Amino acid sequence: MSTATLQKLKNELKRELKQELLREFITPILRESKDAEGEYRKEFIRKVLKSEKGSLKHRFNSKTFLKMLS
Repeated sequence: MSTATLQKLKNELKRELKQELLREFITPILRESKDAEGEYRKEFIRKVLKSEKGSLKHRFNSKTFLKMLS
């Protein structure tokens, strides 16, 4: 066999091995992974929405905001 043929076979084997690894190990892991925390609690959502409706504690414009930062 020539060097080019050996290199071609080597590359093909690598590609097949990568595909097999993805199919066997990585893809099932990605399918099974879900958010560990789950969904937000209803009480938390209500609290956030309620606080969003409330009035602002601080009212400022660009000049007063810059003064607060410095």
